[in-house]
Amino acid sequence: MSGTADTQRRFFSVLEGLRGVAAILVMLRHIAPYVYPIRFQESYLAVDLFFILSGAVIANSYERILLSGGMSFRVFVTLRLIRIIPLYLLGSAIGIVAMIADGSQALHKVMLFAVLGLVMMPCPLPGTVLYPLNHPAWSLFFEFVANFFYAKFIRNLSDKNIAIIIVLSFVLLLIGVFSFGMALDLGWTRRTFIFGVPRVMFSFFMGVLIYRCAIKESSIKIRLGARSAMAALICSVIVLAAPVGPIYESFYCVTAIVVVFPLLILLSIFVTVSGFLDKFMRILGELSFPLYVLHAPLFSIAAAIYGSFLERYLPFSGWLFSVLAISVSLLVHFCLDLPFRRFLRGVLIGPKNQMEGVLVADNSGRVS
Repeated sequence: MSGTADTQRRFFSVLEGLRGVAAILVMLRHIAPYVYPIRFQESYLAVDLFFILSGAVIANSYERILLSGGMSFRVFVTLRLIRIIPLYLLGSAIGIVAMIADGSQALHKVMLFAVLGLVMMPCPLPGTVLYPLNHPAWSLFFEFVANFFYAKFIRNLSDKNIAIIIVLSFVLLLIGVFSFGMALDLGWTRRTFIFGVPRVMFSFFMGVLIYRCAIKESSIKIRLGARSAMAALICSVIVLAAPVGPIYESFYCVTAIVVVFPLLILLSIFVTVSGFLDKFMRILGELSFPLYVLHAPLFSIAAAIYGSFLERYLPFSGWLFSVLAISVSLLVHFCLDLPFRRFLRGVLIGPKNQMEGVLVADNSGRVS
């Protein structure tokens, strides 16, 4: 069973490139005052792009093996935890050091943040962000929600049922947009936290449906190459960085997640690249998760220790931090995260021959 799943699994290089570009733009958004005059106004939509990519990539990696019974729900959950938790905990540990170095929080609060962070629970204290040690972690929480729901109920998730989930989630999202006036930037604050559920469910299952449609039409002979790959990356940057006025922002964001991102990902699935461009896309994919989960705590500790330098040499210091954050993220990924995850898989799942193809699936499956 698993062998059949593996022979049909594909690797989508351009989707990897899109993940990396989105992660870089998220980082630049979070340090925007330090990289002016360039603005990344709509780059919070990178989270929605991540979620759609996640649906497509997870379906590509796991759908057949889950449906065939070659992988249990328990093993799937274990693999997703192994994929995300180590770097998340590392980012939280850096966040603790930064908070202590900064001295802005009392020790008992830091201890509370650490305990909550250990189990990835949002902080209930008023006046604090949901994940004070690592702000982007709110999206990882919702990533787990969508991933586990998908794996648990996959036998009931026909195309029709997925379409119903997408429509219901979209309606709830519109309610959130009109209720809070925050366009689609929902889920990361205490007031809008509950709307993180329809936000991830809409995008994630849109990705699953896109993957299924692409596989059904795989017999269509579409030949898209290097130019199309670069066009996809440029298009994603333009959409995420466009200066949109507040009057049109909600309409712009809805159009992006309903029309632009799905079409971009669908077309990217049919793009084939090779040589240097393929390696470049793969490196962007390898970079995406470590940069996403480490950049905020890395900047917090940089600001705590070198705050005066950062302020004095703007925007040079901001761009220097960006280069260092990318370098550190790649170093951590290849030297720490990959070997540690390999070790955890061996301990928690067992010998490789007991789960043929799991290593490939795990390496291609995150996004957030």
